[in-house]
Amino acid sequence: LHVTCKPGLLPTVTPFFLGASPLSGPGQAGPRVAAFEALNGALQALVAVLDDASGAKVQPALSGVGASEGSNKRPSDIRMGPGQPQLPPPSGASLKELPPAAVAKLNALLQVYLDLLDPELRSFRLADEDPASVYFARWGSTKLGAARTWSILTETFAFELATTDGPQHVHALLRDVSLDFGGQ
Repeated sequence: LHVTCKPGLLPTVTPFFLGASPLSGPGQAGPRVAAFEALNGALQALVAVLDDASGAKVQPALSGVGASEGSNKRPSDIRMGPGQPQLPPPSGASLKELPPAAVAKLNALLQVYLDLLDPELRSFRLADEDPASVYFARWGSTKLGAARTWSILTETFAFELATTDGPQHVHALLRDVSLDFGGQ
């Protein structure tokens, strides 16, 4: 968690990264990470309310930076981590293209991560954005123990979760490029 405090202003906390590799060894279950279980549950609830058309639209083809080696199936890690001053281009489906039940579940999904922060540090709400400018995309599985990547993306804000070298090694990152490292 990065925190920037400036006199007279609320602290900013982006980029906000959470990562875990809870397995302690081959075949040995390590401690469970409640935040990732809650995020996965919210993702599964979202996927469950998508109809066939919107479900297909939120699973775009992937190419270029961040694609898995030799695969077009999902990003190999978060695409907006260190050294990435700009967010990736939008992909998937916009909120305008999703059924209302899916938009509500997407809000709940984002809220799970935002709830890790004190309320006054939560600088972003999907309700404040133009529905045509907020995109949701997912690649891979919805299961906690399987390879998956998904993102919520606007021009300045992004939240992304990806498994890396194994399905239990998870990275999640919240960015607000207007506020990262204290903003301008």
